[in-house]
Amino acid sequence: MAFSTSLGYPRIGKNREFKKAIESFWKKTITPEQFLKDLETIHTSNIFQHARTGIDFIPIGDFSAYDLMLETALMLGVVPARFQSLNGWDRYYAMARGTQETTACEMKKWFDSNYHYIMPEIEAGFSLTQNRLTLLYTWARSKFPDKNFRTVLIGPYTFLKLSRIKNKKTLIENLADIAPVYQKIIAELSQTDCPWLQMDEPSLCGDVTQEELKAVVQTYATLAAQKKDLKIILQTYFGDVADIYETLFALPVDGLGLDLVRGEKNRAAIHKHGVPKDKWIGLGVVDGRNIWRSALREPLDILKELTLNIDPSRVFIHPSCSLLHLPVSLQGEDKMAAPLKKRLAFANERLEEVATLTHGFNKGGASIIAALKANDALWTDKDFEGLAFNTETQKRSLGLKPEDFKRTKSFKERLPLQQKSLGLPILPTTTIGSFPQTEEIRKIRARWKKGEIPQTEYDQFIEKEIQKVVQLQEEIGLDVLVHGEPERTDMVEYFAQKMNGFAFTQNGWVQSYGTRCIRPPIIFGDVSRTEPMTVKESKLAQSFTKKPMKGMLTGPVTLVNWSFPRSDVSKETSALQIALALRDEVSDLEKAGIHVIQIDEPALREGLPLKKDDWKNYLQWAVSAFKLSSSGVADTTQIHTHMCYSEFADILESIAALDADALSIEDSRSFGRLAAELAEMHYQNGIGPGVYDVHSEKIPPESEFMERIKFLTANIPLHQLWINPDCGLKTRGYKEVVPALKNMLAAVKEVRKTLEGK
Repeated sequence: MAFSTSLGYPRIGKNREFKKAIESFWKKTITPEQFLKDLETIHTSNIFQHARTGIDFIPIGDFSAYDLMLETALMLGVVPARFQSLNGWDRYYAMARGTQETTACEMKKWFDSNYHYIMPEIEAGFSLTQNRLTLLYTWARSKFPDKNFRTVLIGPYTFLKLSRIKNKKTLIENLADIAPVYQKIIAELSQTDCPWLQMDEPSLCGDVTQEELKAVVQTYATLAAQKKDLKIILQTYFGDVADIYETLFALPVDGLGLDLVRGEKNRAAIHKHGVPKDKWIGLGVVDGRNIWRSALREPLDILKELTLNIDPSRVFIHPSCSLLHLPVSLQGEDKMAAPLKKRLAFANERLEEVATLTHGFNKGGASIIAALKANDALWTDKDFEGLAFNTETQKRSLGLKPEDFKRTKSFKERLPLQQKSLGLPILPTTTIGSFPQTEEIRKIRARWKKGEIPQTEYDQFIEKEIQKVVQLQEEIGLDVLVHGEPERTDMVEYFAQKMNGFAFTQNGWVQSYGTRCIRPPIIFGDVSRTEPMTVKESKLAQSFTKKPMKGMLTGPVTLVNWSFPRSDVSKETSALQIALALRDEVSDLEKAGIHVIQIDEPALREGLPLKKDDWKNYLQWAVSAFKLSSSGVADTTQIHTHMCYSEFADILESIAALDADALSIEDSRSFGRLAAELAEMHYQNGIGPGVYDVHSEKIPPESEFMERIKFLTANIPLHQLWINPDCGLKTRGYKEVVPALKNMLAAVKEVRKTLEGK
């Protein structure tokens, strides 16, 4: 008899109670005691949901007050020196967000997802500060004494692979040092009656060297030495471990969890090598990353096929990964077209699928025949296909030619034409696009959406906001201005709402980082644009200034990667369709007199498969989609792009292949490291490394800006260098933004003086 489980669950609450609790705590409008009570209420609700659905083993330890990697770092004593003077929540949130005195830890993408984690900085050794697993398990057992739990812990290999190692030791040396600390965590947990520990090691689905694999074997021998009756399952996801399958099963753990959605080669490995008779296997047969319902007969057949020679009492059935990446529930989504809604499954519905499949696996298909028949009917629904298909989009995509994917002149030839046309100084300054979304903006937008104010009143308000932002930039002295985006909500949602082929949720929130939640659109069909999306606001903003105004678009790869795409249509197909729509928008902006156009691609890096052997195809279509969207302009029109919060060093050639005239990139928390790497590879186009961390409350002084700009001028040719913040300013307040930008401009002016005549 197999058991159902879940690898993790959204921590934000059904109505984003997580966000309200944390931000209230930051503002000191609730006490620390109330804060903990609010978090406990959300956590308890999550456990209740698993119990109601009938999940056999409920995850505990996946919940966090900001980020699980951050909490793991604190538990392991991994605290950079600059935070040592702080304690408790002050230290916790300073590491995540920074303070006026301290720079936050870097924020990076969690593998190829849109979740951002706080990157630990290994400056010294490791020590167990407080065993959060024993505390959480003891709490859960006291609340739910009749339930079974699986504690969740990020494994040592993945923890170190995703950390910034600064202690002058190799990853393998650090593995040897961290193993005894993990051993202590496990030994303490084994003193409770906890039956299972889920050790998350998604990094094992990437490229693991033989030296690293040998070190992993030694590490697990150490940490499992005192596990006693506690069972450990090594949990992998986001890819396959086919090439190291036998080695992982030989580790002193009790089982291996596999992703059978993204890890297609795992099935062949099971068939080839089987499962040791004394080991358990976890089978991730429903998608933990996408919201399309499973065709239930397929995973049921896979389960039967893979377990023919496996003891079914040693099988876990679960989603492919944590459900952190999904909205909480479809309940309340009453404005969505019925043919579409029937095809969707959020986190709660995924748990129901797991429970149904487990029941069908244990009792036979006849025991779930009603569920199977209802599921079968979804895939023959002609109403859905009528919503999804667009003949004109299909025809246009098939007619693409090689010349549609390249500019007429090289960057070297374009640059003097653009300099003459735009008249920019050395070290030109700009921002990434958005300005603060004030409480007034949010309230007016909410009233407009509810129909409480007419369109004319809303348009007048937006016009005044744009004029105010343009005047502010003029006063500060920026060189290339933006309109501030007061009319926009999320950078993906805004564009998706203006294109055919996208659908939207009312409450489909997903955690992006910390308290930042997004509602990813759903790509349900062929994508097209019916009218200009941004021309009105950009043209209006340009009328308020003689300086160049920058048009702001979200790129095709980001629109795909930050949406929920069709599970039966390739991302490449959708990205090229979106690129065609954006190409039309770029052309319309140019015709309207906008000659600097930024096409943001912050999600380009995160879409990479975990194994480098699989990168080539993804990067080819991703670069092609960007170039299709950006190449239909005159040589005098300057194309910018923006990227953030990923490790870009290993795809610099593909970034160069985008052939953007200027690249702005997040570099503030990594202190110019990426800028130096770009210079080292002789990157030829414009580059604007972020000199100001917009995700921190810190207002950098002029001296700090001076230091960073001087570093950049020493490493990057002046004709290439732009000065800008590292990301949009939407989440900050004007009381932070204005002094920070003024300090940035003051520093630029001083550096320009030192460069005159050079």
